[in-house]
Amino acid sequence: MKRVGKKIANTAKKVVKNVVNTVKNVAKTVVNTVKKAVGWVQNTAKNPKKAIQKAKNAVQNKYRQAQTSISNTYHKVVSAGSRFIKSVNSEIERYKTYSSFKAYAEDRTQEIRKKIQREMCTSTDRAMDWWKDNGPSILKVTANKYDGLPRFGKDLFKGGGEKFNEYWSKTVGKNIINRVTSNNKMEQELYNMFKYPISKYLAFEYNSDKDYYYTNDGRTIQKLSGFADLFDDAGTYLGMDLDTRVIQYEYNNKNYRLQFWKGTYGFGNAYGGEIGLYENTDGGNWYASVDGKDEIHTSQ
Repeated sequence: MKRVGKKIANTAKKVVKNVVNTVKNVAKTVVNTVKKAVGWVQNTAKNPKKAIQKAKNAVQNKYRQAQTSISNTYHKVVSAGSRFIKSVNSEIERYKTYSSFKAYAEDRTQEIRKKIQREMCTSTDRAMDWWKDNGPSILKVTANKYDGLPRFGKDLFKGGGEKFNEYWSKTVGKNIINRVTSNNKMEQELYNMFKYPISKYLAFEYNSDKDYYYTNDGRTIQKLSGFADLFDDAGTYLGMDLDTRVIQYEYNNKNYRLQFWKGTYGFGNAYGGEIGLYENTDGGNWYASVDGKDEIHTSQ
């Protein structure tokens, strides 16, 4: 607190010095103006009315200038005072006392959450910009290469995902994920910590009152990534065990893929369904998400 006290004293000295200097300058201005006015009167004694009017005008002009100077100084002092108060509050904040360790932990937790959010937002913004430019073309090539694999290779990849999902559901899903999803308060706090990147880039929103997730209409990674058979086969590695039905058709020289899903998410800790509509014009295995009037709007 000694540093705060010293800062207060120094700031007060500066303010007083500033005001004193302004008063001195105003006094000098008035004295000089009067002297000049008297001189004008003496030198133009033959035309007293003109001399008096000229002196009067000069005094009024200088008076207005002095008023402006005082007003500017006042605003400078007020501005300096505001900055000073903010800096003092900041200094006091550094030496803030807490009534208990719990209060300290809660305060520090909020600071840490804010820092995590800032860091994640900066990183994900860069990643999102890159994905917008490169993601679709990379996925198109990858999906077509996967489609060209022999049946044995696809079955091996898909079977490995099913075994992985089964094992994690019994271990990580049961012992860790279930503890979060079964506690709405904890789930809400965890979601709030990562809400910005999850909502903006992955499109997931959480309704804590009714305890369910849904997707928003933003132009997110999911929307930019479209869909392919590879995604279904890789879904088990991400904790999804879904039944699906695919309907493919052609309309207006475009190939469409309408797909429905239902099943479990989060390694057996959540249940739900999805609907997706995708399109392409090259006949490949990768489809872009439809846009505009072709989008399917659902409600829950």
